[in-house]
This record gives sequence, C-alpha cells and structure tokens, in this order.
Amino acid sequence: MSIAPTSPPTFLTLPHELRHLILLPTCDINAPFLPAPPIPKVYLVHYCRSKDMDRWAATLKEVSPEIGGDVDRVLGEWMRRLWARFEEWKG
Repeated sequence: MSIAPTSPPTFLTLPHELRHLILLPTCDINAPFLPAPPIPKVYLVHYCRSKDMDRWAATLKEVSPEIGGDVDRVLGEWMRRLWARFEEWKG
C-alpha cells in the first residue's frame, strides 16, 4: 500500500543536489556579450559577467534566504565556468 504525502513537495524540500541542478541554468555565462573580445577588453567582460552573477545570486537569496547555501554553491560553479570561458578567450 502506498502512503501519499500529506503536503506537496516544495523547492525547499528537494535534495540540495536537485536544487543546484535547477538553479545552475538560471544564469547563462554564454549569453552574447562580445564574440571573443580582445585583451584587455576580455578582462572587462569577465569582470562585468562576474558582477552580474553576484547580483543574480543576491536576488535569488532575497527570494528565499533558506537557499543561501545552495546559491553559494551554484555561484561557485558559475564562476568556474566563466573562468574556463575567460581562459578560452585569452587563448
């Protein structure tokens, strides 16, 4: 016999790993900015993107402070991916 949950699941009741997978694609580091900008402009792009990510992370935390740890984890992954893209741009 199956026991039905008393209340529907919420975002906060999901496992952290699943929440990370949901939050990760909410910030697109590959969104058009400049196609392979030259140095030193590439540094400006990296700086602007990282600030955008910081602002988006702060917005997500304001929506639900309970997911602050999840947002920090996802922000780290966004930054890792941005750094990899930055290294590609630098050549």
